[in-house]
Amino acid sequence: SGLRYLEGRIREAEIRVQRARIREAAKRVFGPSALLQRKAKITRRDFWVATLNALWSGDGHHKLIMYGIVIHGFIEAYSRLV
Repeated sequence: SGLRYLEGRIREAEIRVQRARIREAAKRVFGPSALLQRKAKITRRDFWVATLNALWSGDGHHKLIMYGIVIHGFIEAYSRLV
């Protein structure tokens, strides 16, 4: 994750800092969205849809929330068109 990378870079520079302080600094710099990253990988599954408009899938992207920007996308699962 980004926090582990950041911790590694700080240790590489031979700077001793507590993990909690690194998290606090990352939260100030990158905003709360940096700490909302998923910890577990989601496995992709196959599915079948009977007709058009029977199933829609949506997802949100909150990385720019500190600037007031939230992106949502929706896709129709039968035709797979946005």
